This record gives sequence, C-alpha cells and structure tokens, in this order.
Amino acid sequence: MRIIATCMAANEADVIEAFVRHNAALLDALVVLDHASIDATSRILRSLGEEGFRLVVLRDNDRAFRQNTRQTWLARHYLERLDADFCFALDADELIKVSSRAALERALGAIPADAAGGVAVQNYVGPTPTGDDGAEPNPVRRLTHRMLVERKQAHKAVVPRFFARDPALHVSAGNHAVVRVGAGGVAAIPHVRLDGAFLAHYPVRSPRQVARKALLGWLSHRLALPPGSGESLASHWRGMFEGLARGEIGVDEALARRAIALYVGPGADGVDRQVRPEELTLDPLAVGYELRYTDPGGGLAPLAALATWADRLVSELKSAPSGTGTPAAGPRA
Repeated sequence: MRIIATCMAANEADVIEAFVRHNAALLDALVVLDHASIDATSRILRSLGEEGFRLVVLRDNDRAFRQNTRQTWLARHYLERLDADFCFALDADELIKVSSRAALERALGAIPADAAGGVAVQNYVGPTPTGDDGAEPNPVRRLTHRMLVERKQAHKAVVPRFFARDPALHVSAGNHAVVRVGAGGVAAIPHVRLDGAFLAHYPVRSPRQVARKALLGWLSHRLALPPGSGESLASHWRGMFEGLARGEIGVDEALARRAIALYVGPGADGVDRQVRPEELTLDPLAVGYELRYTDPGGGLAPLAALATWADRLVSELKSAPSGTGTPAAGPRA
C-alpha cells in the first residue's frame, strides 16, 4: 500500500518542519504547495528536501485562498503520479496520530472500495494556550494537552485512488470530505472513519502566529470571494482581523484564547467559549526527531508580515499584464 499526503501551507514556518518530519515517518511521500509564503516556510521546505525527505514542493503565487481547488488538483494529480492508494488532505498544523505504519495500513484497508476515509481531529490546545515552555521551538513538544471530548468533532478526508479518475469528485472546503459535484448539486460520497487513527491538530501556537494568520488569512479569503458574496466565508478570521485593525485586541494570551475558542466551539451552555482545565487531558504526541531549521524566535512580527505581504501584492498587481488587474498565478514546481 502506498500512502501520501497533500498540504497547502502559507506562512507556517513555526510548524512546517515538525509537520514534515513527523508525517514523513508514516507516509511514502508528502506534497506541499507553498502558498505565497513570505516567512521562512520556503527555506525550511527547501532544506528538508535537500536533507532527503520524500517531499514534493510546489509554489502557488496566487495570494487568494483557494484551498479546495488546490487540494482537489493536488490529490487528483499526485495519486496518479506517485501511484498512491490513499491521500491524506492535510493542513500544515495537522500530524497523523497512529501507533504504527502497519496500524495505519490496517485502518485504510478497511475502507470499502467505493468510499473515502475520514480521520477524526484532536485539538491540542494546552496546558496553556501557547504551551509550558516558550523557549521550546517545537509546538508539538510545547502543547501536550488536548480536548478530552471535542466540543464539535471534526473529520478530515482521506482521498482514495479512484478519486483521480473521476473528474466529478472534489475535496471540500477545509479538507473535510470528498464530494461529488453534478447537476443535482454537491453531495458527499460515503466515508468510513479510520479506526485507531487521528489527526493531532495544533491550531494555536503563539499570539504572534494567531495575529499573522488573522491578518493575512482574512485578506487571502477576501481575494478568493466573488463580488457580492457578502464575505461570510472565514468569519472567525474576519472578527479577529477587525479587532486587530481597530486596536481593540492585542497580540497577547487573550488573543490566543479567543482563537482556541473559535476552533473548539462553544461550551455546553452555548455561550462560554473558554476551554476549562477539566476539559483537557495529558496526551503528548511522541517526538522522535529534532528541529534543525525552525527559528526559535517565532518568525515575523504580525505588522512586519502584513507590511511585507501587502508590499508584494502591490508589486504583483503593478506588474500584471495590462488590463487584467491580477498577477499570474497557479501551482508550479
């Protein structure tokens, strides 16, 4: 059995090395689409490739966030090109959590021939919003506690080989499902949850990381939205973006807690969104590697990231072919 993963990563320099080193130990290949990163993500991926990891790195210079379109293309193309049986559609902050490669193959082998896989997400958000040791550059070592019971259980798609031969199949927004698109609308195909396998998710790793994601993420989503759409997509990033822009929220622990609440969902009363200590359980993911290329300083400051991103966008718009108003874009090696 050959198993791969595809990932669209933008400005994930604090976690991308852990993502590659951990997941590469379980998979036959990783395909990462570097989505116009302005931080050290590109450098780290290049260094990992030179180190010898089974890693395909592409570059997408379109600053608009078109994840489902890109992930659909990546899965369809590389299932065939790498002769793979299954493809995990991952984000850069998701690490496959399973006891062994053999256990992963057993779980995948139980998926019926006409179905996709679904892998449950476990959110690692403690013991504090940014971990115990701020000097430790690896968030997988810092964040050792996960939600004991997920407030809203999410699953991510494991794409089967037949996906590559059926142009009507697509990866849904957020990588949550494989869907069939036709004249009758959009409908998910059958999914089977993987037994004994999870995705360890590290969505909140520092206040600076959250601020960068809110500032750049919301603008990238806006670029992808059609005119008149109401800009409702990714409203959680919009709220944090507007709060940062108005100076109403700071780049601090409170911002990290707010981001965690958005990811895990509201409490039992539907109002209290803060994660309480009794909701967490100690369950550290094993770390059998050392980071070699990750900056322990935490990467670009949010204002620097926003200024660099905006400056490059303006340069691209000014250099676009006359009359188009948009820069050339798309995945490339």
